[in-house]
Amino acid sequence: MTDRKPRLVPVACTTRTGAPDGVHLSVERWLPQWGAWATGSALCGRSAEQGALPADTPITCTDDEGSCESYRDSYERALDGRPTAQEEEMGRLRAEVGRLTGLVGQYADRGIANGERAKALEEERDRLGGDLDVYRAEVLALRDELERVAYDRTWPPDRERPVDVRREVERARVAGEHQDHAVTLQYQAARARWDRERDRLTAELEALHTARLNEPILRHCLYPGCLREFDMNATLCGREPVRPNWSGKGWVQVKQLDGNMCPDHVDVVRVGTEAGPHLPRWDYGKEGAPSVLRCPCGWNSPPVRWRRYATEAWKDHIASGAADERPLRGVQ
Repeated sequence: MTDRKPRLVPVACTTRTGAPDGVHLSVERWLPQWGAWATGSALCGRSAEQGALPADTPITCTDDEGSCESYRDSYERALDGRPTAQEEEMGRLRAEVGRLTGLVGQYADRGIANGERAKALEEERDRLGGDLDVYRAEVLALRDELERVAYDRTWPPDRERPVDVRREVERARVAGEHQDHAVTLQYQAARARWDRERDRLTAELEALHTARLNEPILRHCLYPGCLREFDMNATLCGREPVRPNWSGKGWVQVKQLDGNMCPDHVDVVRVGTEAGPHLPRWDYGKEGAPSVLRCPCGWNSPPVRWRRYATEAWKDHIASGAADERPLRGVQ
């Protein structure tokens, strides 16, 4: 496949005990340094198994608002470079506002023209001194038309103007009272349900909260190509991880690289209690100048402003064979 753009693919997830946890959606990206596709976490936040499933695999994470399917549209829009649903809706509303503004201007022009006509008739009445009742009736008719124009300007264009406005207003008031009464009844029903099932709902919430606190937080090895990972949550809380291979025993934190190194590759950055042959150090720039990550072997990263860029450059440095100068445990 020549198209290397990120895409949505189905992936498999498992529970903390290793049991299947359905088919979810994840973003698959092309990693040029390995010449392969790689997937991340599921859109809903669950940890996913590496590798995409066949494209026609049915997605099972569709139950609630935070499911993978609920995020599909926004991710597809972002990956395709299309505007979000909110932006499209804002564009439609702006067009509607422009149309209504044009209608308001038309009605305003009609009102001005009718006002000028009424003024001319009044001046004609004063000049001729004719039948005041005739002129008065016409002037009042024009004023009524002005009031109708002003009323039509505020009435929605997609609704027919009612003959009896007062009756329409009364209907709206009664409908509003019915709506308020319905909302009150719904609240009373919800309150009664809460009073009736408070203990069960509280227990369910506490169980969900506890399960959320104990969810694995996996951290991967910094060594290029290493797939080992450990449960940071279990390690910090002093618990045994749900999988033996997620144990944090022997792992080392590398603060300079904002990551961790597994026991198989810890010799790259540490030998016993001493610094390893490739434990880098930062040379921070002064007054906002870029910083450089320097390796004891003589390698230097390009000047960077973001630490993560230098970390990835260090990984490329290790992947190029810099760490092959001395044998590492677990590497054949």
